Amino acid sequence: MARRRRLSASSLPEAAGAIPSALPPELRWPFARLEALTQDELRESVYEIFFCACRSAPGGGTRPSAAARGSRGGAATPTRPPPEVSSPTSGGAKNMAVTSRLKRALGLRARNTRPTVGAGGRPLTSAEIMRRQMGVSEQTDARLRKTLVRSLVGPQMSRKVDSLVLPLELLRHLKPADFFDAGEHRAWQLRQLRVLEAGLVSHPSVPLDRGNASASALRDTVRSAELQTRPVLDARALSAVVAALCRRSVDACRWADGYPLNVHLYLTLLRAVFDARDETVVLDEVDELMELIRKTWNVLGLNDTIHNVCFTWLFLEKYVTTGETEPDLLSAALAMLEQVRDDARRQAEAGTLEAAHLRVLSATLASMHSWAEEKLLDYHESFGDDQGAGGSIGAMENAVSLAVLAAAMLSQDVPSSFAVAVAAAGGDLSSARSPSSFSAREREIVERYIKSSVRRAFTRLHETGTAEKMDSMIVEVDEDPCETLMYVASQTKELARLEKEVYDRVVRQWHPCPTAVAAATLHGCFGALLKRWPARTTRRQTSRR
Repeated sequence: MARRRRLSASSLPEAAGAIPSALPPELRWPFARLEALTQDELRESVYEIFFCACRSAPGGGTRPSAAARGSRGGAATPTRPPPEVSSPTSGGAKNMAVTSRLKRALGLRARNTRPTVGAGGRPLTSAEIMRRQMGVSEQTDARLRKTLVRSLVGPQMSRKVDSLVLPLELLRHLKPADFFDAGEHRAWQLRQLRVLEAGLVSHPSVPLDRGNASASALRDTVRSAELQTRPVLDARALSAVVAALCRRSVDACRWADGYPLNVHLYLTLLRAVFDARDETVVLDEVDELMELIRKTWNVLGLNDTIHNVCFTWLFLEKYVTTGETEPDLLSAALAMLEQVRDDARRQAEAGTLEAAHLRVLSATLASMHSWAEEKLLDYHESFGDDQGAGGSIGAMENAVSLAVLAAAMLSQDVPSSFAVAVAAAGGDLSSARSPSSFSAREREIVERYIKSSVRRAFTRLHETGTAEKMDSMIVEVDEDPCETLMYVASQTKELARLEKEVYDRVVRQWHPCPTAVAAATLHGCFGALLKRWPARTTRRQTSRR
């Protein structure tokens, strides 16, 4: 069998870890990179965590989903909404009911899709929906079930799943005969070892001492296994090393709760609530899926704050990577960000907002703010009326709201000690931390967008036709120069009309007189162009003598 080469940081694809391959450069990845694991390895590993966390809890996702029960003629059983949902708001497509309380709260429209069913038309359970969404085989489920049974029998029945180091238990209890062939077993074995290394050595939640002997031993075990065609592990020695690393904290068994491993795993899991057939659609079963997903928090070391930040990011990520065609996703990102703000302020007042959570929050805010600001600095191009007045204007309104809210949170809710994290993600702390009141700050932000976009639109107009027209008419063609000026003036007037009739109603929410700012900017641009006219006219007259 060919030896599997370990990828170095330089040879890894951009999609290493949970970073989607379709992520455009204008949307910066806010979380630290995870180089050691691929997307497929993360997906398989987090499903194992999810499966064991759910199967050990009452219910365990074994009942048919509420959406499936409702589709068979009965009323959908209401489920408790996730804590991030404060109060449901109106939403939903015309003449279609939204059964999910989370989707109603975020304003996500219902989709007229068939309910997910299994063999014989039997409605799938929530756990089965997750398995299908994550592309996991039934054979994997059977292996995990076997491992749980073997790990929690006899004198170990009192153990909780949270106390299990799952990769170690899998390595101990599953044999080559449980796999299709030796190649599948080797790939699975190496993945378990890499997850252990990532969680216990590379990204531990409790920092390691320099020269930790157990960490060195685990690294050596992983390197040795990578060099062997059929790795033979010393289960007893591996168990001793892992136990020494994961039980350094007396309050918990820590093996997958270190950043950024836990966030990469959780993002991979959260993506399963988006329909695998259409990534712009959130499944109607999302309420029940979220209840199951929350059971992984103890293993991953997460709470409401990090969950909400990750979910907010995913809505924006999906909006951008699917071509910005579904405005509901951007609206949902904005609604989730408002919830993040409320949570952060509540925890800050109570003194429970941890430094690690602030790092994740600040980097995410900076990335979202940078994306929105880049579009708004040239909103004539980003949200031009040729894209459809309704959709583009609605998207622009959400983008302005996102930029203003993110700037406010960076200014008010992120301590100055996290300036480095914000700056590294592309944030502008120097402007966000203005001593002026935020109402005045809103006007400053929006006024900067207006001036920048109007200047760029005027420059683009000048470069894409007017400049060539003027040069040919002034220098080469013997024609009345007034006609050229009239042409420029008419195009400038059209820009002013767009500002007044299209964009004014959007930015007026944050600025009292946006049209006046745009008009003054256009006046300055046209005046600067006009000042160059005498010199060109003089050169033209000189060249004709």
